[in-house]
Amino acid sequence: MFDTIIKGAQIIDGTGAPSFPADLAIRDGKLTLLPGGSEGLEATTVIDAVGLCVCPGFIDAHSHGDILVGTDYSRLCKSSQGITTEVCGQCGSTYFPITPDSDLYGEDLSTYPGLGSIAPELTRNFAGYRRYLESRPKTANVKQLVGHNMLRRSVMGLADRRPTAAELDRMKGLLRECMEEGAMGFSTGLVYPPSGYADEYEVTELCKVLEPFHGIYTTHMRNEGNQVVEAVAEAIRTARNAGVRLDISHHKISGKSNWGKSQQTLALIDEAIASGQEVALDVYPYTASQTDLSICLPLEELQYPLEKRMARLRDKDVRADIEAKMKVSDGYYTRLGGLGSILLPTCPVTSWYDGKTIGEIAEASGKREFDVFFDLLLENRFMIRALFFSMCEEDLCRIFMHEHAMVGSDGVVTGLDQPTHPRGFGTFPRAIHYFVREKKLLTLEKAIRKMTSFTADWLMLDGKGVIRDGYDADLVLFDPETIAEGNSYLDSLKTAVGICSVFVDGKIVYQDGTLTGVCPGRVVLHRNA
Repeated sequence: MFDTIIKGAQIIDGTGAPSFPADLAIRDGKLTLLPGGSEGLEATTVIDAVGLCVCPGFIDAHSHGDILVGTDYSRLCKSSQGITTEVCGQCGSTYFPITPDSDLYGEDLSTYPGLGSIAPELTRNFAGYRRYLESRPKTANVKQLVGHNMLRRSVMGLADRRPTAAELDRMKGLLRECMEEGAMGFSTGLVYPPSGYADEYEVTELCKVLEPFHGIYTTHMRNEGNQVVEAVAEAIRTARNAGVRLDISHHKISGKSNWGKSQQTLALIDEAIASGQEVALDVYPYTASQTDLSICLPLEELQYPLEKRMARLRDKDVRADIEAKMKVSDGYYTRLGGLGSILLPTCPVTSWYDGKTIGEIAEASGKREFDVFFDLLLENRFMIRALFFSMCEEDLCRIFMHEHAMVGSDGVVTGLDQPTHPRGFGTFPRAIHYFVREKKLLTLEKAIRKMTSFTADWLMLDGKGVIRDGYDADLVLFDPETIAEGNSYLDSLKTAVGICSVFVDGKIVYQDGTLTGVCPGRVVLHRNA
């Protein structure tokens, strides 16, 4: 007696091999292929899937879902696009480890978007934070990285300097403890403070902690614009010198003057792989990125506490100095060719600007674009995110087609009334719609491999990513003719189309456009913990 039988579907097993017709059974959260059909077999639930495809559940290689875990919108945005497992703690940002002498210890973290009330002892290490994750209702499994930002902040605060030997040893000890407790690796965000204050030596020494655990180093590199080739070389060198595998986060080429450099960056990756190094990259299928609007500021401006940052922006002379620096630095201003094209999906305070660009606001108000930019940061107390249109389709397609590329959403949804980047709801269906049906760059089976088996192998997710006897029953049932993102840059909160059912641990978590209320998601510990 099976729990569920799926009849008549076309099986895409996740390996990249051609699809084939077969029935598929689920019992106790595990899969059984029925190539001869299911005639005479019994199940509690039988699903007629004629005309549909079933594949392994999509694995989000780059998620910030730990910011939102347990909320209704966090479950909906992942499950509605077929994600059944997500890797959290990317770009150097996690809510642990927060040591008792850190300025963040005991702070009410529930003020952060989506984060529930959490006791300080649950943020001291990964063991505590794991208990928090396990207590939250999840429709996707979670595997967790350790963020460099919090390691550094807990030991050094926001200091812009090299750590002392004692401080570095303390960071290494905190990271080692988290790895022993089941974290999968270490992430950096080398454009964000305080991670961005670290030099290559510091990052390499921290990565060495991962080696005995077969941990993975993921990095939002130091530069994705004029110095993107050098940044890729640094990431490869860091991982090689530490003896660990590397994932280059949301690999992109930013800035029109840099378009085409993916040929050089991918050549460096190929060279490293040919030498025996383990290197992969994740990518999302959009030519716009999203992060905090403040990322346009010089990095040194972000080292100050919030009130001092705001006081500086009220000073006309400081504004003029910042403007001058932005105009000559390799930052977002120069990559975008100005501030005018920056799109604001939602503004927490100045909501009347939702869906407008800085250029549109400047024209309507008669203000300079730089003054609009500074005023937006002030009025929204720096809590404002933006979309940056700085990439081209040629680089995007070339990066996606790389043999070692996998899909990651990098998506953050902070509420069902808070517009955001469309990747929050649309990444995986769009990858199929855009690269397979529209661009015809690869087969459906090869595209799904980048979302399932390759990702599972790379991230050491045993029993996932392939439809095979005894593997976990994490599945997506979809219509291959209609699957697509259902949203856009200006209407980002719509769910995908063509996703019929999503299974996690053999249970249906999403069906016909609605969450079922079942939450079987688990915290997945790293294999060598």
